[in-house]
Amino acid sequence: DEITGRNINVSGVGTVGFVTASNGFFTGIITASRLFGNVTGDVIGNSDTARTATNATNVALDDESTDTTCSVLFATGSTGNLPVKTGTNLTFNSNTGDLAATSATLDHTTVGSAVTVSESGIEATGIITATTFKGSLAASNLTGALPAIDGSALTGIGTENIRTGILDVAGIATFRSNTLVGSGITLSPDGDVSITGVITATEFHGNGANLNSLPAGQLSGSLPAINGSALLGIARTDNIRTNTNATFLQNVNVSGSTTTGSVLVGSGITLSSDGHAFIAGIATVGRQIVGISTNNLVPFLFNNYSDLPSASDYHGQFAHVHVAGKAFYAQAGAWYQLVNVGSELTVGLGTEKYNVGILTASTIKVGSGVTLSSDGDAFVTG
Repeated sequence: DEITGRNINVSGVGTVGFVTASNGFFTGIITASRLFGNVTGDVIGNSDTARTATNATNVALDDESTDTTCSVLFATGSTGNLPVKTGTNLTFNSNTGDLAATSATLDHTTVGSAVTVSESGIEATGIITATTFKGSLAASNLTGALPAIDGSALTGIGTENIRTGILDVAGIATFRSNTLVGSGITLSPDGDVSITGVITATEFHGNGANLNSLPAGQLSGSLPAINGSALLGIARTDNIRTNTNATFLQNVNVSGSTTTGSVLVGSGITLSSDGHAFIAGIATVGRQIVGISTNNLVPFLFNNYSDLPSASDYHGQFAHVHVAGKAFYAQAGAWYQLVNVGSELTVGLGTEKYNVGILTASTIKVGSGVTLSSDGDAFVTG
């Protein structure tokens, strides 16, 4: 029932009850429902049914370079006792060395010492050879100069995707779509040039038929005298639009006669072909105003006394003050009222007093009751 001793050797016994020992040496097969404790030393043989190895730190590996499809082991964390997993979207071909994934996100990848792949792009120190290039090339990312290009060198190359610093073309270059020069110049296949900046050239040719709205701030210098022969090939002047701030117009000299429709100066002045001038703003004349002696229509209307201009600045000006119903003229730095004469030749409005000095008349009537005659008689009815 109970044996107590240093060592016990049991052979030929199929069943032993509960055994507790500091060391046990078995030469046969151990069958147990569970094993507890750490296993030290070598374990020989294979386990056909075991699925997990808790806290295993080393695994026996073999080189199998002929396997074409292998599953890559990974865990859901970087540390700790975690189960090992695989996925069908990540495989490895041990025969070719290829790693296949349905998608990959890499912050930075170096291929040898010449190619670097990062989020900002691909950098290659050698020559890039490909059957097809897609997308556009940014001119700022190209360095060096291109050699001269002729027609044969452009075979199969989409010239609309070429960005260069200096393009040297021997012969005729034909572009199938718009050509961009930086961000300010567009060259279209039909010959139009769209420029957002300043045009600088030694000469300009053509008739300028479609020129309009030239900004005065971008025009400088003076124009030479223009005569009839110099206008040959130039568009009709009714197609010329100028800005009111174009100060260079003061240097335009036209000899001979010109025939045109209405000339517009900005939006406020219109000069018609029959000699009329229509000015929407204030007309300031530095010299005389000379006109014909009939049918002049110049109103001198001021609504209040406070609206009158300086009498010193406008000496001799006539003015009508509407609220007073009176007329004034500027003399010696002041405005003087003109005497009103009514429909019955009555001076003033009846309540106004006038100091006229000496009055000489054949007869003077004061109302309807007093008459003073030139011979000194006075007739008074009251």
